[in-house]
Amino acid sequence: MEATGGALTTLVQTATGFNVDEGKAYSEYLGEKGDRKKNGEEEWKPRPLPMQALDHAAGYFLAFGVNVALSRMITEGGSWEVRVSLAAVGQWIRSLGRLSPHQAFGIGKPFPELGVPLQAELGGLSIEWREHKGDDGKGKGRKMTALRHAAVLSRTPVREGILGENEDVDDDDWGSPMRLGADGFEKACTRWEVETRNLREG
Repeated sequence: MEATGGALTTLVQTATGFNVDEGKAYSEYLGEKGDRKKNGEEEWKPRPLPMQALDHAAGYFLAFGVNVALSRMITEGGSWEVRVSLAAVGQWIRSLGRLSPHQAFGIGKPFPELGVPLQAELGGLSIEWREHKGDDGKGKGRKMTALRHAAVLSRTPVREGILGENEDVDDDDWGSPMRLGADGFEKACTRWEVETRNLREG
C-alpha cells in the first residue's frame, strides 16, 4: 500500500461513489425532517465520510496480511508479498451494505465534542505521553494526550506513558511514541530485542 499524500483516500472515496451516496443519504434524511432547502439551491451535495474508514480498514488488512506472511515464512519458508489497495478496500466496504439515512444521521450517537478538559468518553480512551528528553537532555518534556492503543494483551501489554518513576533515569519515557526519534531508535530496537529474547527464554 502506497500513499503519497493525504488526498489519496479522498480521491478514492470520490471515485468509488462514497461521497455521492453520503451526500444523497444526508439529503434524504434532511428531507424526512423537512429541513432540506429548496430555494433554488442543489438539494444535495457530495459529503466526505465522517472518518477515514478506507485508511483504517486498509491498515488493518495490511497488518493482518503481514502477520499471515510472517507465519507462512516461518512454517513454509520462502518469501511472501502482501498487497492492499484502497480502491479494493472501498469496494469491500460498499459490499457490506448501508444503514438507513434515519439510522445513520438521526438516531446514531454523535461524535464527542472536542475541548479541554476532554469529554468523559474520550478521556476514558486516552492517555498522556511525555516527550523524550533526548540524548542531550535538552528536550522540553512536553506532554501530549492521545488515544490509547486499541490492543489489550495479557502477557505483553502495550507500553504507555512514562515507564519509570525516577526523573533521573535516562530511559524512563522509553514507551512514548515521541521517544522513537532519530536519537533513540537504535536504543529502542536494542531494548525490544532484549525483552523479546527474555520472553522467549522465560
